[in-house]
Amino acid sequence: GLDSAALALALRYADVTGYAVKDDWAPYETTGELIIWCAEEGIEAIDIVIPASSVGSNSSLRSLTMEALLEIARFP
Repeated sequence: GLDSAALALALRYADVTGYAVKDDWAPYETTGELIIWCAEEGIEAIDIVIPASSVGSNSSLRSLTMEALLEIARFP
């Protein structure tokens, strides 16, 4: 599951994008992921999966993702 700092970060991202926050994204344990290392080192990190897009909407999904990342990078 998510640690509390990562969950807070993920919820901020979800607020900006409207995306859902999930505890995990695969039915198996992955190894060697950067976010696992970050958690072990006390660094807040989230794994972002951009939803599938329809034809012609890729640039808007990229824009939304970048805007959301910039927004959550601003600390309160």
